[in-house]
Amino acid sequence: MSNEIAPFGATNGDVTIPSGLGSTGGDLIREAASLWGTSYQLAQAICKTSIVPAHFRGKPDECAAAMVYGATLGLDPIGALKGLYNVHGSVSMYARLMVSLVLRDGHDVWTVESTPQSVTVHGRRKGWPEDRPDESSTWTFARADKAGYAGNSKYKTDPEAMLYAKAASEVCRKIAPDSLNGIYSVEEMQLEAKITPAAPAAPAAVTAAAFKPTSPAPEPAPEGVDAV
Repeated sequence: MSNEIAPFGATNGDVTIPSGLGSTGGDLIREAASLWGTSYQLAQAICKTSIVPAHFRGKPDECAAAMVYGATLGLDPIGALKGLYNVHGSVSMYARLMVSLVLRDGHDVWTVESTPQSVTVHGRRKGWPEDRPDESSTWTFARADKAGYAGNSKYKTDPEAMLYAKAASEVCRKIAPDSLNGIYSVEEMQLEAKITPAAPAAPAAVTAAAFKPTSPAPEPAPEGVDAV
């Protein structure tokens, strides 16, 4: 399949490109349709392999949707399949991947304090004037408990990682929202939904229409998370 954008009124796979769309919005639709066709062709090949998460195998539609969404974040196809989740209807990623994307774009994120009781993360956007203070976020176990998050089972097994996820993701969104496209971390989505240990853990299939992405290996599948 050609990578060229289909002409007005042409059909690209299952997508018919409407004619008469001269606006930026119309251009984006055409580009997305072209990208979908290319992604689907690739997805048909790689969804048969063991390199993709199990819930994507044999599902080229879901694979392609994940790759298309990942492309908006600058992720390569395999990175998208392994890095994105759909948690209760919202696409998300682990906090460590959020930090990775922000660092990739030239910004700075670093940990000032990290214990099971308190985590502080600082960050600076590339190009900020020297006299501008760092952005920072501190999450303590007491703060998380007051917010009602400590009921999550992972706060009992790995509180430091959960506190870090809250602090790091907040800093990343403050200094580089353009790097993340408004995405939230898996850990945050679990907390906001106040997931309990009884919540379903198995990932579910994605629908192509929703452009939903996938789970990062070797991370364990998070509680209450659907595969993207």
